[in-house]
Amino acid sequence: MRPRPVGAVVCAAVAALACAQASGSDRSRPASADVRARADPAEHPASDPARAPVGGVPVGYIGRTDDPAKSIAGVTYTPAPGGMWEVNSGTHDQNLSHIVYTPLDTATGTYAVRTEMDQIQTAVHPEAFGVFIGGRNLDGPAQKYGYFLLRSDGMYAIKVRDGREARVLVDFTASPHVAKANAAGQANYPITVRVATDSVRLFVGPDPVAAIARGRIPADGIVGLRVNHGLRLTVSPIVISR
Repeated sequence: MRPRPVGAVVCAAVAALACAQASGSDRSRPASADVRARADPAEHPASDPARAPVGGVPVGYIGRTDDPAKSIAGVTYTPAPGGMWEVNSGTHDQNLSHIVYTPLDTATGTYAVRTEMDQIQTAVHPEAFGVFIGGRNLDGPAQKYGYFLLRSDGMYAIKVRDGREARVLVDFTASPHVAKANAAGQANYPITVRVATDSVRLFVGPDPVAAIARGRIPADGIVGLRVNHGLRLTVSPIVISR
């Protein structure tokens, strides 16, 4: 598997890598054909999960908290089996909701974004996580991206981040295809977002969960992971395919 202030942006890569731009990548992973078999890390060395630090975001990635007064250093991404990361986004009171991305994960036109995000521990109350697309100006006050969220109570939502504001396109809604966590607070979410010429669609596994007109959501730009506070997850690096 493979996968990025106004205040709280921390870059874990060298400056030259953080400024690099690319039009997507062909990374894949071993247990779900297009998400599990990873390509040669030399193609995208900064995204090798084995190089993730004990604290903060993985080497080669950038993290940005929603609250510019909070430091991304309070979040941990540590290597986990299967090429994944184990994510600890702190407590509810720490308020470390954030995005993680690399500018190398940039996509335009028609494409698909895949990741696997598994909740591994009960949260104090259901908190959301998922994928963002169409990211622009992510290191400044005019940041903008669209994002697709899941929660372990079987809900999903679609929003747009525009500066400090989060605009709701689809409020949290129940779906039979979004698993509810078991008694231990655990659930598995293989996520795909498919961007077409006229629509953007969210899938969990093979099942369609939601669709929205492409014109309503930013779609061309950086893609990455979105994680709210108070969560323990395992996640795979983003994979872009066409």
